[in-house]
Amino acid sequence: MNEIGYCICARSGNYIATWINAPRRPQQIVVLTRVFLRNFPTTDRRVISGRHLAKTSQLEDLGFLVPPVETEATAYEYAVSA
Repeated sequence: MNEIGYCICARSGNYIATWINAPRRPQQIVVLTRVFLRNFPTTDRRVISGRHLAKTSQLEDLGFLVPPVETEATAYEYAVSA
């Protein structure tokens, strides 16, 4: 299971999320409030920081994992190798 640490930015109100046990090193991104609360509805909004366990689908929705995009170069490499 993946562990996410978070805190709330006092200036913008958005969440600063850190993927603690990322494969190489911890990754940190800013997540909009609605997206964060949609993925973790049990978050206590009165607390300014905390931790959650996250599924892979939640990491994708937050923006930590970006699905690969097929570009012209990758399509060409696939066509040549096939």
